Amino acid sequence: MKEEEIRPKEMFDRFLELSELDCDRYFSDAETTEIPCPACGASGIHSFEKNSFGYDECPQCLTLYVNPRPRAKYFEEFYQYSDSQKYWANEFYAATASARKAAMWEPKAARILEILETHGVYPVKDTPVINIGAGYGIFEDVVRENSFFPTVSIEPNPNLKPVLEEKGHRVITAFFENLDPGEIRKTAGEKYHFVSFELLEHLVDPGRFLEHLKGYLPPNGLFIATTLSSTGVDIRELWDKSKVVSPPFHLNFFNPASVRKLATTHGFELVDVFTPGELDVDILCNNLQDLGRFWKTTLQQADEESKDEIQKFFVRQNLSYHMWFILRKNDA
Repeated sequence: MKEEEIRPKEMFDRFLELSELDCDRYFSDAETTEIPCPACGASGIHSFEKNSFGYDECPQCLTLYVNPRPRAKYFEEFYQYSDSQKYWANEFYAATASARKAAMWEPKAARILEILETHGVYPVKDTPVINIGAGYGIFEDVVRENSFFPTVSIEPNPNLKPVLEEKGHRVITAFFENLDPGEIRKTAGEKYHFVSFELLEHLVDPGRFLEHLKGYLPPNGLFIATTLSSTGVDIRELWDKSKVVSPPFHLNFFNPASVRKLATTHGFELVDVFTPGELDVDILCNNLQDLGRFWKTTLQQADEESKDEIQKFFVRQNLSYHMWFILRKNDA
């Protein structure tokens, strides 16, 4: 997989341009709150500014996070009405949906099946997987096409409910934190798992989200999530110039070590964490002008086979920016 397949440069740059304009429109006068590290609670150290948002890095666990943080109401308005969100939904996503399905969603669905077969307790074929933030339901489409397991979609955008229902998916239209546990049981039964994809980095209050999750998870239920890692090589190297460090969208960058702290704080067992990314080297190659001498020289001289070996090294050492983790509620 190449970055251009899922993030065509011209379209992605336009999206980032609109995002920067929206930052001024929706957040220039926002009320903010100073917060500690969302993973371990330590005081962060200011690292850089981007689009008028400040990012701190935790000196203890290396979590990168927006601080001070605007209140949730500003993000709700931004996600409902901003030009960048309209562009993402109506143009960017539509133009890349087919490529994303093949390059991202089919491998993700297969990996979820593998995780459930390895770490799950319930019968896989009979246990619903609830997708928090389902969007257009491409994950659900792939799962059904392959008869992996039943699914339920949680999607707060009411405009997407008919899209999901037209495809035949079961839908709960609500923000996850506002859900009634009875609504979940009515739709999914008594035994189920949760998944979320690229959600945690967007949350204004990840701790509140996990506290709700703990209340909703049945005994032995799993939470399987993907997010962005602050210790991914491309993020560490590009830092404030990284395109995925993009406020107001990405507020939290945890990492394999800090996810463990986050899980423990909120009463979860960290079953596994790994970074199976494929794009780190390609992203670095696409941003040679912003690299230090070592990586710039190394990648300019490397052939495709060598680049592939470097990427495999990043994955083995948990140094990719694309991170997966699996949580189980600790009832001890």
